[in-house]
Amino acid sequence: MATASSSKLSQNSIASQPHAWSFHDNVAALPFSFAIICLLSVFTLLYNKTSTGVYSSSARWNNVSFIVFQEPDWTLLHKCVEQYRTQNLRLLQTLSQGLDILLHNQELTNLDRITCRVQNRIDRLSKIFDQDQDILQRQLFVPFDTTYVLPDGEPTISTNAFPSRAVDHSYDDPHQVVAHIVRDWTAEGKQIRRQLYDWCLSKIDKPGLRILVPGAGMGRLAWELARNKHAWVEALESSVGMAAAAASILQRKQSGMIHPFSSDQFSNEVNSSHRYLRVQYPDVDDVEIFEGHLSYTVADFLSLNSVLGNNQSQLDAVVTCFFLDTATNVLEYIAMITKLLKPKGGMWVNVGPLQWHQKSLIRLSADELYSLIEEVGFKIMEWGVDVAPIEYRSSDKLVRSTHYDAYCPLRFVAVLD
Repeated sequence: MATASSSKLSQNSIASQPHAWSFHDNVAALPFSFAIICLLSVFTLLYNKTSTGVYSSSARWNNVSFIVFQEPDWTLLHKCVEQYRTQNLRLLQTLSQGLDILLHNQELTNLDRITCRVQNRIDRLSKIFDQDQDILQRQLFVPFDTTYVLPDGEPTISTNAFPSRAVDHSYDDPHQVVAHIVRDWTAEGKQIRRQLYDWCLSKIDKPGLRILVPGAGMGRLAWELARNKHAWVEALESSVGMAAAAASILQRKQSGMIHPFSSDQFSNEVNSSHRYLRVQYPDVDDVEIFEGHLSYTVADFLSLNSVLGNNQSQLDAVVTCFFLDTATNVLEYIAMITKLLKPKGGMWVNVGPLQWHQKSLIRLSADELYSLIEEVGFKIMEWGVDVAPIEYRSSDKLVRSTHYDAYCPLRFVAVLD
């Protein structure tokens, strides 16, 4: 009889490989997109000193450079794979417990058919988990090439200068990463992207703008803005796991197949066969950006305060998608957005729910948020909450659950007056 222990998931086969790293003695040529989160005057000085600039191989050869202010904690990638293995082992153990109950049942008879189905599910999921763990371990959760920059031009920096706000690393959860892959880079997420990302793109009315996308996740929205609006875009993401997975597509141009629904809980399930669906990523043949520019910075949003100091940035737009409600203190997010935008005419485009993070200190309703945004100096051009809900992960028309995982997002466009 197959049990959870028959899977490779029960084996600790993940080797933690430290990434080869070298700190640049002097970084004088910053990527242009980094200027949109640094002082414009400082950038102009640094960008012109190209003779002493030092770039990693990713900046020279990859279409999208991944920027860091300090060395990422690469051990988080190992922990992501370990977490995936542990969580899925628990699922297999749950099934094995149910199978044992069926086999030793004395109250009901003729249960051979359902017993065989549960056994088949154990066997099938064991193979799927092994296949997906291999993809995560070899392709998605691996160290990536980075361009190391020091905003102040100094060769060293305090490890506390850019603290992570995600203390619980909730966005490094492997199943969160896989869900974002489905939404951003598969055909199954196409309809969701049309409803969310296309709306954001429609608010950018001219090419060549300087745009920041905080909470960029797998990077599709930032990529679309750079590619289709020919914009200078900086994606920003604090999760090392999310950045690593994004780098596999945007930087290393990798593709693969994964089972995004296999690890769903066994509650509210409609058809057990639906969890075996395998999807292809990415859904595009070419991720190159020909007329715009995209860089991806691995840092916490509020750490940009350490970059800007008391100065105002000159961004044309900040685009937040399913990001605002991740704040511990939404007032800090709004203050940061105000600081990043041009004082006159800087635009904030937002779409997403108000499902405030469990550690949020202030939880505003939509109407209270409206008043706050106006009071800090924005003129609200558009405002509304969707009537129809939008699914979070995929929209493949299959009824997977008796519980509907969807949101009616708040959409608004606000301009600094």
